[in-house]
Amino acid sequence: MKESFDQREYGDYQTPPQFASDVCKYIKKYIGSNFDICIEPTCGTGNFVINGMKFFPNARHIAIEINPIYLDTLRKQINNTNFHIELINQDLFKLNFNNLLSNDDYSKNILVYGNLPWVNNSTLSVLNSNNIPQKINFKNY
Repeated sequence: MKESFDQREYGDYQTPPQFASDVCKYIKKYIGSNFDICIEPTCGTGNFVINGMKFFPNARHIAIEINPIYLDTLRKQINNTNFHIELINQDLFKLNFNNLLSNDDYSKNILVYGNLPWVNNSTLSVLNSNNIPQKINFKNY
């Protein structure tokens, strides 16, 4: 059974495809396109990584997403294409990058791109979320 995800709880708002395309176009024009590896750490349904395949076709593409439903959507989108994207269903903060990349990879041209999720603590509190970071302050309250 698939896990249910509350979009607000995970700061989840999908990047519009045209915006992802514009960002990739900007990167190619002003930074270049000679990337060996392109990583989208919170890919959602994949608008950035799909555009990344178009703009940086010679790179190894890696898409990481905590929500398995989104990865299924991305998998269906790329099924009938020539795109090869490594899909990883995992919490980014628990991912061991040493298992993902070899020592040689760290000396390569790596692009990390995308639209990271954002949610504030007050929203998480209203939702009674378990997705709340541990809080500490100087008085230990």
